[in-house]
Amino acid sequence: MPTTFTHTFFAVAAGGAISRRRMPARFWILLAICAVLPDLDVIGLRLGVPYDSVFGHRGLMHSLPFAAALSIAAVLLGFREPPLFSRKWWALLGCLFVVCASHGLLDAMTNGGLGVALFSPFAEARYFLPWRPIQVSPIGIRNSLTVWGIRTILSEVLWIWIPMSLLWLAARRMSGVRTRKSAAGNSDRTTDESSAGKRV
Repeated sequence: MPTTFTHTFFAVAAGGAISRRRMPARFWILLAICAVLPDLDVIGLRLGVPYDSVFGHRGLMHSLPFAAALSIAAVLLGFREPPLFSRKWWALLGCLFVVCASHGLLDAMTNGGLGVALFSPFAEARYFLPWRPIQVSPIGIRNSLTVWGIRTILSEVLWIWIPMSLLWLAARRMSGVRTRKSAAGNSDRTTDESSAGKRV
C-alpha cells in the first residue's frame, strides 16, 4: 500500500483540482479521513484476522462499495446545507467518492501484498491493476525507516506526488483563466450598460 501521507496528499490534491470554489475546513478534514480510513483494517492483523479474509487488510474496507457507503455517510453527516440530491450534494458526493475509491485503486497499483477486494462484499476476488509501478510500503512505522521504506517514499513521490501536484497546478491555472474571463465579461457588460444609459 502507499503510505498514509501519500493517501492524504492524493486526497487534498484531488480535492483542490476538482473543487472550483473555496471550501470549508470540514471538507478537507473529511477528504483526509476518507482517504486513510480504509487502512484501519490493518488492526485485524494484530487481532488474528487472516489477511485474505473479507475483513482482512485490503478487503471490504478497500472496496468500491465501501467507498460509496463512506462517501454518502460523510456527505450526510458533514454537509447538511445542500438539499438532498441537489447538484451541490452530488458534487460533494462525487468528490468524496473519488478520494475514497482512490485508496483501493492506488493499493492495486503496488507491486506487493495481496490484491484488493475491489467489489467486496459482492465478490471475494482480489485484484491488481495491469500497471503496478508503486513500491508497496511496509506495515508499521519502524519498518518505514528502513531502506524498503525509503524506496517506497521515492516511488510514491515519482508516481503520485509529482503527477498530482501537476494536476493541481493545471486545475488552478484553468480556474484562474475562467475567473479572469468571467470578470472581463462582466466588466464589458457593465461598460456597455453604462454607455447605453448615457446615450438614453
